[in-house]
Amino acid sequence: MKKSTLLLLSLLPLAPTAFANDNPHAIGDPVISIVFGLTVGGDELAELEYDDGSNNDITAGGFGLVGAGLNFKLQDKFSLQLNAAYHWEVASAKNGDLTFSRIELEIVPYYQLNKSFRLGLGIAQHMNPELDSDSSSNVKYDHSNGFVLSLVYQLPDSKSWIDFRYVNIEYKPNKIGNLSLDDYDVKTFDGSSVGVSFNWAF
Repeated sequence: MKKSTLLLLSLLPLAPTAFANDNPHAIGDPVISIVFGLTVGGDELAELEYDDGSNNDITAGGFGLVGAGLNFKLQDKFSLQLNAAYHWEVASAKNGDLTFSRIELEIVPYYQLNKSFRLGLGIAQHMNPELDSDSSSNVKYDHSNGFVLSLVYQLPDSKSWIDFRYVNIEYKPNKIGNLSLDDYDVKTFDGSSVGVSFNWAF
């Protein structure tokens, strides 16, 4: 065996330690995370009025999300994040609730800016968007595609991170109750949002 090969093999036990000093996880080693987030933005979809004259709006970009993610380290500077989340906003009253919900799928490649921050730009698909009302007909929307701009702060000495993000997307209604809107010229609603999420990795 050549001396160069012997030297390389002798350094292998040190490699994982040296790599871990600058990276939250090793190349090819997937990290699973649980995601909790808050968002704001988007057009108003509905308004719930109360007896005292106050009201509560449902927007196309709010409010809370919960889901899971999978992060793959591709190279020293590049990683890929896959996310799936349930996103919703609720307005409640004694005579009924309003809820806007959707399932969100994301693929976001990231570039490592430094030890603490990485920047990502990816794509999103929002599935089964629906405005659910206890007092009137539900409104369903087409599946929608958009993009995600994300700045991640890696928490020190942890695999977990905080994600500051902007999502650009629109929703087009396709059904109100049992009435199909395919033959109508309907308004498209802006569902864009800004938000922050905590990603607890394990």
